[in-house]
Amino acid sequence: MIQAIKRIIVYIILIISLIILILFFSGYISIYSKENFERSYSQFHSINKKDEYIIAEEVNQVTFNISEYKYILGDFPIGDSEVDLSLVANFKYFINFSELTHELYERTLIINIPKLYLSTPVAINTGSIKQKGERFMLGASPEKLYEKLLSQVSGKLKTIGEAQKNNVRDKAAQSMAENLNDFLSNNNSSGHYDIIKVVFNDDMKDAIRLYEFNNSFCPQKLCKFELEFLDGKTIVIE
Repeated sequence: MIQAIKRIIVYIILIISLIILILFFSGYISIYSKENFERSYSQFHSINKKDEYIIAEEVNQVTFNISEYKYILGDFPIGDSEVDLSLVANFKYFINFSELTHELYERTLIINIPKLYLSTPVAINTGSIKQKGERFMLGASPEKLYEKLLSQVSGKLKTIGEAQKNNVRDKAAQSMAENLNDFLSNNNSSGHYDIIKVVFNDDMKDAIRLYEFNNSFCPQKLCKFELEFLDGKTIVIE
């Protein structure tokens, strides 16, 4: 009796194994592992590993002003000059991939970015440069003031770019999350998470940036069966 039960159990196991093999080779069963996810992430990291990976841009029109007064006998004014300079600047922000770390915690992929950098010198649309100068009485030549102001533009743009980092981080984080998710999706590795959390370690606001993605091991419809093992492998029946 016991032997008969054992044979029945063996037959059942064989039948189930055969069904699983048939489904597997028919494409109905898939096996995903976190090792494959790590390989895909490393590939994304390697492809984009360069000095400046641009993840956000801000194009702004800025105006600078400089004025100068001439005096005689200490504080007696004899003239003044003023120059306005306007231009369109393209502020680019980048990260260094070599500094990034990541963690897959439950259904959340956490990306830690130590620092968001401003690309310098800030790019200028030279065709957008406009100047206006005025001179009163014995004031300095507007042309000289313009040259003086022009020599200060690079430093002024850097100051502006650094000051607006906090306003750019949301855009940068979303860009990072979407680019990474697109790559992992194209490599069948996005089913391990539903949320990407992007953390900037240099963010004084300590903002929480979470981006939800409708990821699944069965992108077209709900999986009929999904089982995750302790070793990081997931068996899916579509």
